[in-house]
Amino acid sequence: MSDRKPSDVSDQKTARELEALDRLDREAASRFQNWSQRGADDPVRALLESFAVVLGELRGELDDSAERLLPRLLAALGHEPLWSRPARSAIRLHAASGLDTANKIPAGTAVTASRADAGESRVFFETAADAWLSPANLEYAVVLEGEESRLLPVDGEDRAPARL
Repeated sequence: MSDRKPSDVSDQKTARELEALDRLDREAASRFQNWSQRGADDPVRALLESFAVVLGELRGELDDSAERLLPRLLAALGHEPLWSRPARSAIRLHAASGLDTANKIPAGTAVTASRADAGESRVFFETAADAWLSPANLEYAVVLEGEESRLLPVDGEDRAPARL
């Protein structure tokens, strides 16, 4: 479905029809010397107005066809389209000093990120799921694979994420 309002659609339709009528009118004036003397009740002028309505509708269909045909064209070319999705990111929250118990951070909590180093304004996000903020700190993590064990880095600030 289109996200345009009905009034926007009718305004666009009228604008397309007027544009087509204006172009037809200019073309007729360039070909016929007495064209400007014809009145609004002239049957030829009524025919041109009918053409303008049809041309406006056809142009509207052409303008909207790209949106409908793009998925088909991509599929015919063997490409699976990647439709837009909301941006996602992992964030790290630090508990304030003196926090005694775990606190729930509900989904939908606003989070901001400064982009001052890039010369841009702040970016606003929203948490997608509930999270828990605890005074406990994870000191180390171990992965066990059969008889083998590996330590995983837990700070994540200066090293790439560990592969599990």
